[in-house]
Amino acid sequence: MGHDTWLTDAPDGSLGGVLSLRPDLAQRYDVLADRVWRAGVDPVLLELCRLRMAQLLGDTAGAAVRTPDALAAGLSEQLVAHLDHWWEHPAFGEPERSDMLD
Repeated sequence: MGHDTWLTDAPDGSLGGVLSLRPDLAQRYDVLADRVWRAGVDPVLLELCRLRMAQLLGDTAGAAVRTPDALAAGLSEQLVAHLDHWWEHPAFGEPERSDMLD
C-alpha cells in the first residue's frame, strides 16, 4: 500500500511549496495565520513555536524566515539557535516552557 499524496508533488518541503499546490487552502491558511498573529499572543513565543514546527517538519525555508513582529518584540538569534533543545536550555525560562507544554 503506497503513501503517495498530493503533498509529494510540492516543489520543495516548505509550507509555501505545499500551499502553492492548493490555492484554496493557501487563502484559508493566510486568514488563519493573520488571526493568530493578531490574537494578542506574545510575538516572540508565537515565532518560537512557528520556528520549532518548521524544524520538526524539515521546512528549512520556513525556519530561515523571521517574522517582523517577533524581531521587533525582541526575538534573538541566540534564542533561536537553542530551539532544538528548548526543554533543557537555560535560555528558555519557565514562561516559555509552560506555554510550550500547555
